[in-house]
Amino acid sequence: MDCIVKKSYIPVFIVTALINFVLFFVKLYVGLGANSISIYSDGINNLFDSLSCVAAIVCFSLLLKSRDCFSGALAKRTELLFSLALSCVILAVGAAFLYNSAERLMYPTPVWFAVNYFCILLFTASVKLALFFFLNSRARRLGSETVRLMSVDSLTDFFVTAVTVLTLLLSKNGSYSFDALGGIAISIFIIITAVKSIKKNALLLIGLPETEKREATQRLLGAVIDGNSYEAEFSLAAEECVFVKTEKKFCASELEELKKNIYNETGLKLYVLKKEE
Repeated sequence: MDCIVKKSYIPVFIVTALINFVLFFVKLYVGLGANSISIYSDGINNLFDSLSCVAAIVCFSLLLKSRDCFSGALAKRTELLFSLALSCVILAVGAAFLYNSAERLMYPTPVWFAVNYFCILLFTASVKLALFFFLNSRARRLGSETVRLMSVDSLTDFFVTAVTVLTLLLSKNGSYSFDALGGIAISIFIIITAVKSIKKNALLLIGLPETEKREATQRLLGAVIDGNSYEAEFSLAAEECVFVKTEKKFCASELEELKKNIYNETGLKLYVLKKEE
């Protein structure tokens, strides 16, 4: 979640959600029509992308209306909880598709190639590529890490759809196992993505920032404070922050510089407390 929420984020999420929702129905139609599990799996991936955008719209809207620390923290927690639940559902769906794809590999079923299906899939791939360039440009303009990650996801989806195009083309000659192999590849991609998301959101829900943030914070603190003279406690109870207990006395400029460096590199806010004797 970006530390500074802007109203201009919301239209970006709405556009992305609508595009992914339309792509889901298009790929569902093609997947069922061609009897292709790889295309159907790709469509489900787009559906979950759309639901993630809807969750982001709701949570960012709540953050924009927040008037205090508690309501902002509650909105962040809601987003994390929803993302965790959604990631678990995605993991289950990915596992189910992996099983079905493996079953199709053992018992191949016909995939019906049609020129219109092939052209539609090419079009959906180009839409994903165009969405990547759109989100990438918006991320640079808004300075948003969330939008940047969405652009990376769109580029990844472009390559996933390219795989489905290839499997449909190869299945034209009766090589039905290619469709199953494509379904297995996409299912594994979905499972890996879900596992990473579950791990990240679970850590954040219990109040622990990602390992990279903790290590970077410890490094920055160690550069100005002796390692044995401070204690750091990471928390997300009200916001993404780190509480440091130390006997060191900072001058105002030194403390502000340390806070700035930690925030710029990790997004965590630093609070310095007096270490108890």
